[in-house]
Amino acid sequence: QHLDVIVSKLKNKFGVDVTLELPKVAYRETIRKPVEAQGKHKKQSGGHGQFGDVWIKFEPCDSDDLVFETAVVGGAVPKNYFPAVEKGFVTALQRDSRQAIRW
Repeated sequence: QHLDVIVSKLKNKFGVDVTLELPKVAYRETIRKPVEAQGKHKKQSGGHGQFGDVWIKFEPCDSDDLVFETAVVGGAVPKNYFPAVEKGFVTALQRDSRQAIRW
């Protein structure tokens, strides 16, 4: 919207036609070495409450595809836990991958 106002002013005041294009990004951010991050979820509102402890490991990869693997270390995990974690992770990546990685 701001660019449209500026383009309009350039045309009306100075008679200059401006063509706008998408910016070209000359770099891509990538992961160079494996990194681990932890996320915890605690919710107590009467009853048993909820608790989740997730470790995410990011590794360099030649593909642009997301590989989501799961592992359980001790204990039992409900069936719907892993799909919920994956959905939350993918949603965060779609918003802004740089912010999502700062878990």
